[in-house]
Amino acid sequence: LQWEKAARGTDGRLFPWGNNKDATLANLGPGGEIHPAADFPKSASPFGALNMVGNVWELVYELTTPSDAARNYFQSRLNPPPMADESWYQSRGQSFKDELQDAVAWDSSSIPSRWKNANIGFRCVKEAQ
Repeated sequence: LQWEKAARGTDGRLFPWGNNKDATLANLGPGGEIHPAADFPKSASPFGALNMVGNVWELVYELTTPSDAARNYFQSRLNPPPMADESWYQSRGQSFKDELQDAVAWDSSSIPSRWKNANIGFRCVKEAQ
């Protein structure tokens, strides 16, 4: 998956910045707010991508099958409740509202395509010239 490679590099690091769990390198934690990407330059991935962890959950354009836990989570949050056969996508990277998780660079969450939240965004990518 491209997002994970951009976050972990080719050496399989635990976090974009390396293997040390250091929440000060990302925009994380309760009561936070969105920051400009350049505010955390030390968190750059091996490919130079910033904010692969923190700031906003990133919507990844990859269809996924929701787990039972994901479907149960959104049952009371969407009307009508989401069905397994509707479009579900991955979100990755954690938001500014979360504490740093151990599996953040390789784990993902499933969200229904019609879910909206202020702490979900997307990343624009440009190929190198």
